[in-house]
Amino acid sequence: MVERIRIDEAIHVGYLQMAVSEMRSLTFKTVDGGTVKGNLINVDPDPEKIPMGMPVEVIYQTAPRKDAEGNEYLTYYFQPRA
Repeated sequence: MVERIRIDEAIHVGYLQMAVSEMRSLTFKTVDGGTVKGNLINVDPDPEKIPMGMPVEVIYQTAPRKDAEGNEYLTYYFQPRA
């Protein structure tokens, strides 16, 4: 199994990155009842440390990738409110 993972490492790493990313992708409910999908950052990914109803804030950062033409763009994340 280890040898196979070494041969196909890129595929497995990509899958694991997607799986971990999906674990942090959540739907947040706004105070006025709307919903917004996003990723929760700056928190330990332990379910015990992410209680339902935890106050969060939105932050904007330059996306980790560029678009097809090489332009940077902004993306948003959620983090626990300080």
